[in-house]
Amino acid sequence: MNNVGRTASKNWLSLVLIFFFTFSVSLVGARFVRSILVGNNSVAETKDNSNSNDDQDAPQQTTPSAIKLQPIIDSWIAEIDNRVGLVVYDLDRDEIAASYNSDTAFSTGDLYQLIFAYDGYRRLDVGLERADSNIGYELNYSDCLNIMTSTSASETCATAFLTDSYRSESAQNLINTIGMTQSSDFGQVTTPNDLVLFLQHVWQHDDLSLDSWAKLQASMLELPEESEIDWKQGLPSGFSTARVYSKASGTENDLGTWENYADIALIDFVRQNRHFAVVVLGENGVDPSDFSRLGTLVEGKVIEE
Repeated sequence: MNNVGRTASKNWLSLVLIFFFTFSVSLVGARFVRSILVGNNSVAETKDNSNSNDDQDAPQQTTPSAIKLQPIIDSWIAEIDNRVGLVVYDLDRDEIAASYNSDTAFSTGDLYQLIFAYDGYRRLDVGLERADSNIGYELNYSDCLNIMTSTSASETCATAFLTDSYRSESAQNLINTIGMTQSSDFGQVTTPNDLVLFLQHVWQHDDLSLDSWAKLQASMLELPEESEIDWKQGLPSGFSTARVYSKASGTENDLGTWENYADIALIDFVRQNRHFAVVVLGENGVDPSDFSRLGTLVEGKVIEE
């Protein structure tokens, strides 16, 4: 009887000890798990707060202030006697900054070659043309794209593109897509407003590969050493700090003066992070030096702002 009692007592004590041990382990484990969960939540909250702060610190894209260019355009117009038309377009604000005779049609000489060249790069990108295909007089397709962009001299290239039905139709389709409704004869007769539409398209160049865009930029920026005429003597020469991607065209008379002159350009003010498209078309003896002076006036105003 005593042995049985002692045995029962020992079993009861063992059960009590097991209960307390299990309870302690459970309590410690619960606290441990809770600490992990709380810690993870703290990290998550810290990350969320950090991201929130990052969003607050991120620079906001703002539209730059308008630069009042119309007054200097008006003063420039008053100084010259020739018939001109122009548009200065603020690419950052997507608006016209200044204009004069913007819907007046002009005969623009070889400016149309830039339209054919741009479309030519598009055709090259999609495999409709080969860069090494022969055009004539030891010029290949790639040579012609560069010549038609950087100079205004190769009748061989212009003829090869104008007389080819596929190339001319493709260029006209580009003109139609852009919405150049005031242009005729593949852009050989056009208005400042239409040419600004074209320059906006060039600036965006969504339909060109990176390689073609780089080549087009290089051709518009630099004049080939072998060029007989300085096609950068007009608008580009008036800028001293900006990058000027341009195309010019003109017709000289027997006296060596200009019957007409035209300049179109994309202006990149790198330091100011401002960008403009400029179209200047002139007739009746306009001189490139007038365009150069205009460039200087525009640059001075942009830098001043």
